[in-house]
Amino acid sequence: MKKLFLLILFTSQVQGQNSLPYKNGELLTYKVTYGLMHAGFTTLAVENAKINNKQGLHVIGKGWSVGIMDLLFPVRDNYESYFDANSLKPQRFIRIIKEGGHTKNKETLFDFKDLKATVINYKKQTKKDYPIHNDVKDMMMAVYYFRSLDFNKLETGEIISIDLFFDEEIHSMKIIIKGRERIHTKFGYINTLVIMPLVQQGRVFKENESVTIWFSDDQNKIPVKLKASILVGSIKMDLEEYKGLSYDFRASFN
Repeated sequence: MKKLFLLILFTSQVQGQNSLPYKNGELLTYKVTYGLMHAGFTTLAVENAKINNKQGLHVIGKGWSVGIMDLLFPVRDNYESYFDANSLKPQRFIRIIKEGGHTKNKETLFDFKDLKATVINYKKQTKKDYPIHNDVKDMMMAVYYFRSLDFNKLETGEIISIDLFFDEEIHSMKIIIKGRERIHTKFGYINTLVIMPLVQQGRVFKENESVTIWFSDDQNKIPVKLKASILVGSIKMDLEEYKGLSYDFRASFN
């Protein structure tokens, strides 16, 4: 499931805390499809948290396989990010995954005063510091960082960059704003902002432009759909259920 989370990574200017489009109690549930097969579910949740005696946010991403996929390649993934609700700087990132026979159990602590990230590998029982810069993000909070942007200022063809600290190094990633599209979902027709992350070709995806993500083009700015062509087949994520949104989620039937 880490590939699914890596697909959603972005940056630009952020707005203030009072204008954040998400809040404590928001829960998004996605149905994951591999080809024609229902492969699993992914959830994204938001909770309040105290970080260094300041108001912060705790976001939790979980992914798990079901049915035949769970028999062939069981997945139990957990990603958590704690970040400052004003600056949207990451403070703590947790990654506990089980994908087939592959497992990881890591925690990253961000120190923006000394510009370092401390990675604790509980599986290997190691602890090491790595240099970072002032604008680095972690992979989970990137979704919520993007949602804090003013979508009205994003133009078709615009390229947005982000530096993401992941797997003990900083990855520079770029996102193309593809435009706007009205799509059909289980809730009805929704106006969306369409983006295309430029991903690394060859390891997982067929080509650089293999991933497309649709965000609701409203005040909530939630991801409603994702499609990715991988080396063997394709993956889709569709919004299945939502709770605790900050604003009304409007869809129509025409």
